[in-house]
Amino acid sequence: MPSTRMNLCQCLYLFSHNPMVGAMPFVNEVLTVVCQLESIKRKPQKDEITDKLLISLHSLFAAVCMNLSLCMPEPSVKEITTALKEFEDNKTLQPSFSAPINSSFKEETLLYTTK
Repeated sequence: MPSTRMNLCQCLYLFSHNPMVGAMPFVNEVLTVVCQLESIKRKPQKDEITDKLLISLHSLFAAVCMNLSLCMPEPSVKEITTALKEFEDNKTLQPSFSAPINSSFKEETLLYTTK
């Protein structure tokens, strides 16, 4: 059904990574939609999936994304997922200060440090 396909494609392309919940929930959301698209015979191409994963991650992951984008041959979805998990496990990212609960600071303005 075209409407289902279009809705799933829109979901895939609109996903963005929230660094407060980590990379793996984002990766899982993307891969869930990819599986749903595959079930209706509209699986995105490998490079569409890898591009989505790398382009849509928060800038905190810029270093690992840059390294992965420079790999030859192009890394697989599994290799990207593994690298992101390892990066996240090795870098505990947290806000460098505690903002009040109803703070007007936007998520992007928080400074991050590693433990």
